[in-house]
Amino acid sequence: MNQVVVVGYGTQRKRDVTGAITSVKGEDIAKFTATNPMAALQGSVAGLSVVNSGTPGASPVVRIRGVASTNNADPLYVVDGLLQTNIDFLNPNDIETIDLLKDASSNAIYGLKGANGVIAITTKRAAKGKTSVSFQTNFGIQHVANKIDVVDAAGFKKLYNAQLANLNAAPFDYTNYTANTNWQDLILRNATINTNNLTVSNNNDKSTTVFNVGYSDQQGVVKYGDYKNTWYA
Repeated sequence: MNQVVVVGYGTQRKRDVTGAITSVKGEDIAKFTATNPMAALQGSVAGLSVVNSGTPGASPVVRIRGVASTNNADPLYVVDGLLQTNIDFLNPNDIETIDLLKDASSNAIYGLKGANGVIAITTKRAAKGKTSVSFQTNFGIQHVANKIDVVDAAGFKKLYNAQLANLNAAPFDYTNYTANTNWQDLILRNATINTNNLTVSNNNDKSTTVFNVGYSDQQGVVKYGDYKNTWYA
C-alpha cells in the first residue's frame, strides 16, 4: 500500500461531505427529560421521523426521509467513528453534537450501511487544561391528553337496545351486567420522569479523563409500566 485515504467523520470537523447535514447541539437535547437521545429530536428536525411507542425505556422508531427498505429501514448510527445499530446505551448528557446525513452524497462514504441515512454522534470531551464538575437534574410529568370518548353503562344500554330493535332481535338481559367502569381512568395516570446526571472531566498534558454517571426513573402513563436505568462511562 503506497497511499491510504481515510474518509468519514472526525470528532472535531466533517470531511469530504458535499450533501446537506442537519446538526443538533447536545445542550438542546439535554433540555428534554427523554431517556433516549433520539426521542428528544421528535418533531424538531426536518426530514426526520421519530415515533415513540409510549412504553417507558422503549427505543423510538427512527426514519430519515421515509422508508427506503422493506427489510430494515433503521438508520446507521456512528458514535465517535464507531458504527452502531442503536444508541440505547448512550447517556443523552454525554452528547456534544448529533449530525444527520440525509442524502446520497453524504451517506456514500458509509456504503450500503448508510442507505437509510446516517446519524453521526460526537460525545463530549474535557476542555484543555481544565477540570470541571457538573450536575444536572430534570423532572417532568407525562399526561395522556386525549382519551377515547366512550359512553357510560346507561348510554351503552341505550345504544345497544336501539341496535337490537333495528335488527328485530330479542332484547338483551342485563341482569348480570351491573358495572359502570371507565377502564381508561383506572389504568391511565399522570406519570413522572426524573433524570440525574453527574459529569467530572479533566484534561492535562498527560491524560484526558471524562467520568459520567446518570440515573433515570420513568413512570409509564399506563400503570405498572415503570422503567429505571443507570448510565456510567
